[in-house]
Amino acid sequence: MELEPDYSDAFVVASVLGGEFSWYVTPPDYWCLDYRRIWRDADEQELEQYRSFFGDGYFHNKGSVFGPREDMVILDSKSAPVFLERIARDRASVAELREWLSIVWHPQHTDENDDGMWYWAWRPTFYVNFDEKVFYSSYTEPGSWERCAPEGWRSQWHSFLYLVPEEYRYWVLDSGVNVFARLEHNEWEVSCE
Repeated sequence: MELEPDYSDAFVVASVLGGEFSWYVTPPDYWCLDYRRIWRDADEQELEQYRSFFGDGYFHNKGSVFGPREDMVILDSKSAPVFLERIARDRASVAELREWLSIVWHPQHTDENDDGMWYWAWRPTFYVNFDEKVFYSSYTEPGSWERCAPEGWRSQWHSFLYLVPEEYRYWVLDSGVNVFARLEHNEWEVSCE
């Protein structure tokens, strides 16, 4: 894992391919699964907005993609093995994520003055199940990522923590403390759903 999770620049992403569950910490733009869905009806002004949104040169011009997604306008079960190999350095083990989270999370986060930003940085943002053709986003702005899923995929803004097998729940520390528990039913999250 090369990046530390960040609210806007490095998302924690759950991936399932061939029955194997994996975590990745990557720039968010890697996970626009079907760029054609954006390009289809976009005029130049909209394309410029998308360039600004995706950034980092990964969304360059209509019809072209760069970085680990080079030659992969659509990321699906066919292209996923090559893509996941390209981002292998971004793969994160449960132990790595748990260790990092235990450093940034402190018991004082139970203070009512906590703004919860650490939570949004460390909470998984995307669930991509290539086997079942499912894309769930829990990004704070509904509608921004779900529309990027390929045709035939189930895609929605949806909490998916319950889908994560227990042994992959890095937010449950070795001490048994679930660092997300206090915020899972907090008003500011429920109001978003």
